[in-house]
Amino acid sequence: WQKEKNNIYHESSLIINGEVQLKQRQIYLARWERELGFSRGAKIELKEVKDWRLALIISTDVFYPQVSRMIALRDVDVVLSPIGFIGENNRALQISGMWQEVQQNQFFAVESGYNGFLGEQSFWGESVIYAPLEMTEEGDGYLERSSGQQSLIIYSIFKYQVIFIHKSIKTKSS
Repeated sequence: WQKEKNNIYHESSLIINGEVQLKQRQIYLARWERELGFSRGAKIELKEVKDWRLALIISTDVFYPQVSRMIALRDVDVVLSPIGFIGENNRALQISGMWQEVQQNQFFAVESGYNGFLGEQSFWGESVIYAPLEMTEEGDGYLERSSGQQSLIIYSIFKYQVIFIHKSIKTKSS
């Protein structure tokens, strides 16, 4: 959470080697967040890190397709998405967010699922690395996932940079 003047924002940051590289405030608030008095963010940030264009989509913003679309139109490569869902653990709910946006907009996403409590509120989520369906072995959009059993997931997506470049060239020459 970030306090600025009289406003409180749900904000996430990408920190590399102790330096904040990217910040993003939640744009669309859930009812319980509005009831707590949180304020909305207003802009979407992108940052190039080691030749990858990165963006953060946080919390309920994963369910608003205009957020992902705006980022995709700005040529994002990887979306980082810290999430935590309330209510019953429901896999369909999670894939209706970022998984769906990856398929529609053709970028990679790393979703970090929070499992725990914030005050009285309980959260759940699976950590997943998503890719477009045609780039995954099983054709399911998953490169790696925690399935609730592990605390760290790793997958090298470097080899896919060539595929994105090739796709762009092919598309432009058509």
